[in-house]
Amino acid sequence: DSVSFSDMRLLAIGEFPPPDGSDAAFALADADRSNRIDFSEFSLLACFSLAVVNLTDLQSVFSKLDVGRNGVLMPEQFSFLTTTSFDVPALRHLILMILGVGRPSVEELDASGDGLVPAPEFAAWLSQTLSVGNASASRIFSDLDVCQRGVLGTHQINLLLRQTDVVVMRAMLHSHYGRDWRAFAAADFNVDGKL
Repeated sequence: DSVSFSDMRLLAIGEFPPPDGSDAAFALADADRSNRIDFSEFSLLACFSLAVVNLTDLQSVFSKLDVGRNGVLMPEQFSFLTTTSFDVPALRHLILMILGVGRPSVEELDASGDGLVPAPEFAAWLSQTLSVGNASASRIFSDLDVCQRGVLGTHQINLLLRQTDVVVMRAMLHSHYGRDWRAFAAADFNVDGKL
């Protein structure tokens, strides 16, 4: 049987559950203590901890995680296997890895069929489809609902499909951080007032 990224993720979450699962899985996989996981370490973890032995499937999963295309996984890349806590950019990446390009559509998320997606429908879809926890679902819903209408429509769902433009990004940052723009301060690592 073939094992997809989604299957591997469910196995990993089951074997290494939150809140400390990502750290435990990474520590177990990082045999050489380099703070990076190469394919051989990844394969050994998959084989002995998750009973996944198909090298073709493992290579496919590894390549989806290896966004740097350098043959190693950093902790934040590896954590996509076991984390259930996401923000909008991380959710976009997870959607791309599991569902592919062009998804989701409003129709996929709209359980009631009224063309709008309230928070409970959004949270249920994220949980059932992507194994994303309710805390993340609530935070992401709030970030997408920049007009604070309590529902998401086509325009908001489309933010999960592509990179946002500057105006939309500013609205999302304002919705999430308020007027004090802590996001700027958090991103200004060298504290020079520039990004």
